[in-house]
Amino acid sequence: MEMISYSRWWNAGQICDGLKRLFVHNSRYEELINTLKKYLQDKKVGDPLDPDTHVGCLVSQNQLDLVQGQLQDAKKQGAELIEFGQYDGTLGPFLKPTLVLNPTRKMLVMREEVFAPVLPIMKYETIDEAIEIANDTEYGLGGYLRGENKKELSYVSSKLKT
Repeated sequence: MEMISYSRWWNAGQICDGLKRLFVHNSRYEELINTLKKYLQDKKVGDPLDPDTHVGCLVSQNQLDLVQGQLQDAKKQGAELIEFGQYDGTLGPFLKPTLVLNPTRKMLVMREEVFAPVLPIMKYETIDEAIEIANDTEYGLGGYLRGENKKELSYVSSKLKT
């Protein structure tokens, strides 16, 4: 959980090499979603200089507007958006950590880089399906793998366009 948290929510998700999309095998999907919900439940969104803050602000109002457009696109196409944390909305361009569940490949959150505390999570059935979906973007700044089978991880890393 710490790896996901650090690479997605650190610096309010504004990291070029940060986790932008998460692919999870069907058999582990519900477990991961439940774990993330518990983890994100009480996160504080606000002043980045406050030591109790977990997620600070976005770089600008324009960035917030762009991300909100990406999220609206996902919602219109049937994704479930779940926001977490506490924020009173008075300080500026802040966005609560948001999970995007059941995204499709056509949604902007899957096709574009999202520089915000937003995590689209897509299920997959086979490794080759996950590789195909991961490579189906013009962006490929980085990729992270996690698993127990070293041979499978090696295969996946040789196929990813990152």
